[in-house]
Amino acid sequence: MTVGQKLQYFRDYYLIITLVAAAVLGTVIFLIWNFTKPQEKDVLNVAFLDETLDSTAKEELISSLNSEFGADGKLEAVVLNDNFNTAADGLTRLAVYVSAHSVDAVVADRDVFTSMAASGYFTDLSTVLTSEDMAKWEPDLIKTAGYDDSELSDAAYDGTGKGAVLAYGMDFSKSTAYKNISTKLDNPVFAIVTGGPNPENTLRFLEIMMS
Repeated sequence: MTVGQKLQYFRDYYLIITLVAAAVLGTVIFLIWNFTKPQEKDVLNVAFLDETLDSTAKEELISSLNSEFGADGKLEAVVLNDNFNTAADGLTRLAVYVSAHSVDAVVADRDVFTSMAASGYFTDLSTVLTSEDMAKWEPDLIKTAGYDDSELSDAAYDGTGKGAVLAYGMDFSKSTAYKNISTKLDNPVFAIVTGGPNPENTLRFLEIMMS
């Protein structure tokens, strides 16, 4: 056969089979790579609402925290996310992250913090801090009503803001470390998200910011 006839023969009898085989092989290679590649992991993820962090100070803090937690800043890294605007869809997006257990803590204006605490987002600090830390930081603890989930059997009951008044927040307004990175919030409150993936690192972050 001539070259042209050979090409035509290949197109008629082998082209589709070759394309299908190549597609299957490519899919298998992709799946193997996806399951075997090193997975990225946040060693600390803090969401800042209605805040714009100073970019230089933010990167310096992230670098320091990565060193603190033994993270390489690539596969394992600290995330300080100030891309949440409550006037837009910030709370909705944050709720998705919280539901996925990918956020450890929140820093927000006191009014926003109070609203979120009332909806059951946060952990009572007295359950995760030592009695010594609670006493040391007593002047900075922010107590507010939480969510009452005692009537879950009643679908019509709304427990928002009807829970006990507990120490859900820590006042960051006097934190020198926070002032170094903040450009907007005047009344920042730190709170630990219930079910966050890195509780130990979250508490260490709190200690660093309050030192």
